[in-house]
Amino acid sequence: MTSLDGVDAARWDALDHGDSPFLEHGFLRALERSGSIGEESGWRPHYLMVEEHDEQDAGSRRRRRRRAPAPGRLVGAVAAFIKDHSYGEYIFDWAWARASQRAGLAYYPKLVIAAPVTPATGPRLLIAEDARTSREAIVARLVAAARSLADERGCASIHWLFNTAREQAELSAHGFASRSSYQFHWHNHGYGSFDDFLGALTSRRRKQIRKERRRARAAIDDLVFVPGAEVTPDELRRMDRFYRQTVWAHGGMDYLRPGFFAALCELAPERVRIARVRRRGEMIAGALYLQTATRLYGRYWGCAEEHDCLHFETAYYAGVEHCIRERLELFEAGAQGEHKLLRGFAPSLTRSSHWIRHPGLFEGIKRFLEEERRSLEPYLAELNSICPYRHVEDEPAGPSRNTEKRARRQAARAEATTAAREPTRRASRRGGRGDAGAGGARAGARGVDVGARERAEAEAAADQHAALVDEALAGPANHRDLEDRRVEACLSRARRGDPRPRRGAAQRGESPRQRVASSLPSARATSARIGLVGLRPGTTGRRSLRRRRGPRP
Repeated sequence: MTSLDGVDAARWDALDHGDSPFLEHGFLRALERSGSIGEESGWRPHYLMVEEHDEQDAGSRRRRRRRAPAPGRLVGAVAAFIKDHSYGEYIFDWAWARASQRAGLAYYPKLVIAAPVTPATGPRLLIAEDARTSREAIVARLVAAARSLADERGCASIHWLFNTAREQAELSAHGFASRSSYQFHWHNHGYGSFDDFLGALTSRRRKQIRKERRRARAAIDDLVFVPGAEVTPDELRRMDRFYRQTVWAHGGMDYLRPGFFAALCELAPERVRIARVRRRGEMIAGALYLQTATRLYGRYWGCAEEHDCLHFETAYYAGVEHCIRERLELFEAGAQGEHKLLRGFAPSLTRSSHWIRHPGLFEGIKRFLEEERRSLEPYLAELNSICPYRHVEDEPAGPSRNTEKRARRQAARAEATTAAREPTRRASRRGGRGDAGAGGARAGARGVDVGARERAEAEAAADQHAALVDEALAGPANHRDLEDRRVEACLSRARRGDPRPRRGAAQRGESPRQRVASSLPSARATSARIGLVGLRPGTTGRRSLRRRRGPRP
């Protein structure tokens, strides 16, 4: 079946779509009616369906073979698309296509099972929860139907994009290779208000977000979330124009054809929310959101007037505030965008599954996916380490990490100093008792020697202890502030000239961060080349940096 026009919306939507609206009947029909999917767009739809019949219906069909079979109960479906390009998928395989071309192999057409032009995770195997047939059997039927369609149409590969973790495991058992990527999602940890959310962030990020919101709000009259049923035709026309202006301004492609927004509000008004921004009584900007029972999806944004931080307010902060007000658990604001990290959006895994017809190319791609997975894990760990949250989820807010670090460092230094001075005190007492006579003098001399040795050992132990404390205070990566990381990046660039550390740095028990800083005086030429001078040895704070324009060539 190549269109949902003949499929009852209630039957299709009765399948398990999870928390995703992007494969529901209304969304897909809006894409079809507007021409956003079809022959001209390069997304040629094919809907694969599994029906369930009871034994009585099966007997009736055998007795009436010459009649058209009565439709059974829909228990499984897949929305598949045959494509001759890789645009609008957001799981990028252009390198695979180039490798295939260099090897003299055809990469297109290919079969894609996904929500068209939508980088949002959701079920791709739509299965009825109360089906009598087991899920394993329905999955096997749908996967076999997808392979048969690929064979019939000569597709060189099959791709399941933005599927769930459960589906990825099921498809792996059917011979598909798993791939992981990432996006940035906002999670609602039971916040009662936007200020509660800000309270979970570091002081620097709280101030920055409040400043950005003040700037954006000062330039507009209001920002209101309008349900799809209440959006006017004029506002829909403006949203369409905003969308195309944004796409053209950034060199993108307007995958959604004119008429999509109006068709979506007509066919799925309960899902649509328009963030309407007005200034002087006129709509100057807006963002399209889709909402389910537990999630909010930010999709398209645009404006007629540029104002400072208006994009952040309309596409991010207003969405976060809406989730808190509506008690929604998750906010997906679209693909890419490391700038979301500092605004409270945490890195989250996205998944896909792939099969390539040519065995040699498939083996090479599987090796690439394994290397990609190994490189992705430390990168995600690094992203998580610089999240702006002050504490983990529901952990109560306490003193800042910098305050705790300073307190522990001072206590450790005091302990080390006391331990270093104690042998000297003991040696002095022994020497004082030996002044009474010759025997006392000899005992005093031995006491001084013993005291000097003990003092040296204690100083060495204190230095080692201080080094361990410094290492512990540096902590794992997820306990460092973003500013420390920026400074460390500058220090790393400054060390590319391989400067020698100051003599005795290791013996003094300096931490690695202190040793890097102490090496800068001998690397002044390297520092001047990157414009970083005047760094005091042993410091890593941002205030110790100042920039200077280098000499002109």
